[in-house]
Amino acid sequence: MVEIAREVSRQTVFSGQAGENLDRRVLEVKIDLTPQESALASHLNYLQVNVLFAPLTAAQQADQKAARDRVLSGAP
Repeated sequence: MVEIAREVSRQTVFSGQAGENLDRRVLEVKIDLTPQESALASHLNYLQVNVLFAPLTAAQQADQKAARDRVLSGAP
């Protein structure tokens, strides 16, 4: 996962088919794929998914804090 939107938005893509599932709450998530994974995923657009995010480990939290601190301090 590369990025999670900071706020919930409304669905903007519609198929126009009868019985279409129209979600009012959409959270955009960007993921990093290898070229092979990207080729497979290129056929899977605008799917509805249910996702469970696992809490960060202590090491991941420390890495995230260090990265945030670097950005806020202006360091590369």
